[in-house]
Amino acid sequence: MKKTILLLSALFLLSCSKNLLPSGTIKQEGFSETIPFNFDNGLPIIKVKIDGNEYSFLLDTGAPTVISPEVARTLNSKKVKKSIVSDSQGNNNKQEFILIDEIKIGRLHFNDIGAVVIDLKKSFEIKCLNLDGIIGSNQMSNAIWEIDYKNKNIVITDNFSGFKEPEGASKLHFIEMEPQKTPLVRVQVDSTNSKLITFDTGANGSIDLPLSNFESTINGYEKIKSFGNTSSGLYGIGKKDTIVTVKVGLMKLGTLQAKNQLISFENLSAAVIGNGFLKNFKTTINWKTKTIYLQQQDTIENAKVESFGFGIRYINLKPVVSNIILGSDAEKSGLKLGDEITEIEGIDLSDLTEELACEYAFKSLLSTKKEVSLTYTRNNEKQTIKISSKIFLE
Repeated sequence: MKKTILLLSALFLLSCSKNLLPSGTIKQEGFSETIPFNFDNGLPIIKVKIDGNEYSFLLDTGAPTVISPEVARTLNSKKVKKSIVSDSQGNNNKQEFILIDEIKIGRLHFNDIGAVVIDLKKSFEIKCLNLDGIIGSNQMSNAIWEIDYKNKNIVITDNFSGFKEPEGASKLHFIEMEPQKTPLVRVQVDSTNSKLITFDTGANGSIDLPLSNFESTINGYEKIKSFGNTSSGLYGIGKKDTIVTVKVGLMKLGTLQAKNQLISFENLSAAVIGNGFLKNFKTTINWKTKTIYLQQQDTIENAKVESFGFGIRYINLKPVVSNIILGSDAEKSGLKLGDEITEIEGIDLSDLTEELACEYAFKSLLSTKKEVSLTYTRNNEKQTIKISSKIFLE
């Protein structure tokens, strides 16, 4: 069973003036501040203070700073205007933009920050994270940020002039996506032309690339094909799509060369590199020089794909099949998109609490199993099947 990948970032502001998202300023000068973060479900969550109240914010290079309506209502913030925002799944909404007087991170005071007011509970999976907001790239661009995934801390400094390149680090140059200053980096697969993708600490997946750009490149590789949805954005899940997963021979990111990487190729979701890959590195982002440094901390695993051949997402607290791998036991046994899973190995899923549904959304019930019995409902008729796990790529 596959878990839903969260792409909170890759928020694209359509027809949006740069004045809507000012980067603001940092009150202190000559600082180097270290703060801890929790790596919850593959996402870096930090504590911030606004008007003396503590909140949980996602550190997200792929998005602008975002604040929930609940927090926004407690502030006397200047409303700027409304504009259209598109999430990673291509879902659009008209959102309000405000100016936040101050956000405190550790001992640092970030002032006059442009932010988008977005309901962070529209997508069930994102609601489960209990976020109050997002620290985005427009706010981050006033400093150098070092994200240490291994030790779970972040160093923020304004020492641009004294900055020294991390020893042994790979170097990626980026361009900014205006107006939010999101870093876009170039990726190359084998000998193909490079493609700009979002450098995305707000995604808990690894690498997602557009199928249309690389279809001819991956023709000779063994592939897994699936159909449905595997990811969710801030406004929910997107349209159904064909997803092709391949272990490519060589991927290049700046001076970094990575072999035998699992990459998902699809056309209707944002092209990103996320924490599933970045967690192997200490990551330093310098907006002044528009450079990212990746200092390897862990061995990049020779990943394999082992699955029962289907994915689920929760709709009204009901686990519903959202993705099927072609040729899997799940497909051969007749499981279809939209089927409601009511029982797995004797565990009743028909009447879940929100707490349990959130737990199961991020923790597979099948991770230790090789064969399972599951019951699903379609058109008010129940069907029980037995399916086996299979290694599709290794």
